[in-house]
Amino acid sequence: MDELARWVKANRWCWSALAVLVLWFGLGASISRFGFDGISGIVASAAFLFIVACGQTLVVATGRGNIDLSGAGTITLAAFLVMRFADGSTPGLLLALVAIIGLGLVVGLLNGALVALLDMPAIVVTLAVGYVLATGAQLANQQLPPTFVYSVLNAIANGRIASLPAICLVAIGLALFAEILMRRTAFGRQLVALGQNHTAAAFASIRVSTITVACFVLSALLSAFAGLLLSARVGGAFLDMGTPFLIQSIGAVVVGGTSMLGGSTTFLGTMFGSVLLVLIVTIMQVTGLPIGIQEVIQGVVITLILAAAGAAR
Repeated sequence: MDELARWVKANRWCWSALAVLVLWFGLGASISRFGFDGISGIVASAAFLFIVACGQTLVVATGRGNIDLSGAGTITLAAFLVMRFADGSTPGLLLALVAIIGLGLVVGLLNGALVALLDMPAIVVTLAVGYVLATGAQLANQQLPPTFVYSVLNAIANGRIASLPAICLVAIGLALFAEILMRRTAFGRQLVALGQNHTAAAFASIRVSTITVACFVLSALLSAFAGLLLSARVGGAFLDMGTPFLIQSIGAVVVGGTSMLGGSTTFLGTMFGSVLLVLIVTIMQVTGLPIGIQEVIQGVVITLILAAAGAAR
């Protein structure tokens, strides 16, 4: 029993994984029409959420309660930028990619600089930047030309490889890369030390500001990338496109087992947390529950998982 307790403590992602299994079998048993298409839709939606939540995990890992609330605005504005440059030509695609990368870099550097260099609260900084991005999306919405979806982006967002949604393979590859980054590189080890204690990390000659800024940049780039693919998935862009990801990206991180205080991350847990939240929403939608009841149930499920994980620690 002691060995099991130690394993559970070291692998907090198991709680979200267990919840996924319970809800998955419950959904399949209660809904007879729930087949492979339904499963594909859930994992595809979870893959989009994970891309955003992966960046959120990096920000949370920096400690001090840091979170990124500008992701929703970044997603929406990125989608509009893609539609602005999408004209069917190769130069148009390249311009769209440059615009997406530029957006991610500017947003990430701004967030990171204000948090790391000016010591401003991340929740305030990123929320303010998110409002600026939302305004930019509204302006872009007024000038949106006829939309065009590139086949390569459509293949990633909506295509399948051996019956598995291609976006899922992107998410799995991202999860593996993130785990290697955290476990096998100097950057990852320094990020863990930074999340555990900023003062001790500084005394250990760890570049606290540089690592913090880098995490915000990566988070913004991943949100911009998600916006790029979402524009291909829905065939356009619309206001509030990124709003569902605002809270869900944070929820996926926390439910997955990453500590909000920093110093302990699990991208595998974030992946399971993403699937779990999408499952919860799917179950409530297919059963036709009122919105108020849906919010209560979602909160109760997340709270129970967090309580179980806390008891195990």
